[in-house]
Amino acid sequence: MIQKIIFAALLLGAAFYFGYRRGLSVGRASQPLLDANDRTATEAARRSGGVERIENGAALENAKRVAGQNQQYAMGGKPAQASDSKAAERSSPNQEPGKVQVIPAIHPERVDDAANSQAAVLRVQQDEARAQAEQNIKDLRNSDDIEDFLKKVKSSDYFVDLRRTSEIKSQELEGFLGVFEGELYKSGSADPPDSIVISLSQTQGEPNPLFKWEISITGMSQSGKKSTSRTTGDGIPTDFRSFGDPQKGFSFKISPKQYLHAYLVPGLRALVGNYYEEVSVGSFRHVGVATLYRR
Repeated sequence: MIQKIIFAALLLGAAFYFGYRRGLSVGRASQPLLDANDRTATEAARRSGGVERIENGAALENAKRVAGQNQQYAMGGKPAQASDSKAAERSSPNQEPGKVQVIPAIHPERVDDAANSQAAVLRVQQDEARAQAEQNIKDLRNSDDIEDFLKKVKSSDYFVDLRRTSEIKSQELEGFLGVFEGELYKSGSADPPDSIVISLSQTQGEPNPLFKWEISITGMSQSGKKSTSRTTGDGIPTDFRSFGDPQKGFSFKISPKQYLHAYLVPGLRALVGNYYEEVSVGSFRHVGVATLYRR
């Protein structure tokens, strides 16, 4: 009798052991199914639009739930079904049931292209407005006319303007012979305007004309501190540049970092312009305006 009881216990233990091993094997075998479903849901989202992230995580979680229940089915349970359409609508009102909603990727290079295109269009519009104002420079009669004119011809990128210049011709320099004296007004500054004097004389005629020039700027701060910068030259004035047409003005380098886009106003015997400062290589900022009269 005792032998029968021991034999029955051994049979029961063996059955329990092999049943446990079988269940463990099935569980391990079904784990790749869960991982595969995770990857499939994610890859499907990416392939659907070539996108970077999933906006609504509910759809992905639903796919994971189905994969988890399929694991149970592999162990003897019932196959799982996706959540109903109402549940999907609750998770995202604009999302189609059973689909993963995605957002298109943003490509920085395309954003840059659009920005560059807008800048190019703006540049063309500014050039057209400036050309129209330059045609009417002979009609300037007073300080109000000058102020309005300088607003219209203000450059949005003076580095681009400088690249359009070329060496000034001696015939063009004849209009600047003599002395011009005036003021530099800094936009938005409480400091008084700086005084500026530009003098140009010819030291040798054709066929090899030479010139002598001097540009001096004297400033006074609110504290009463006075400072003066002076630029001089003798020979060919490389600091004077031409835009190819006197009507388009000239570029004068009035200090190591400052440039004046100057226009001759015949009716006023004046030299007017916007002036700019080089803040870094290839980058300029508008500083203010200048008005000088022939002495």
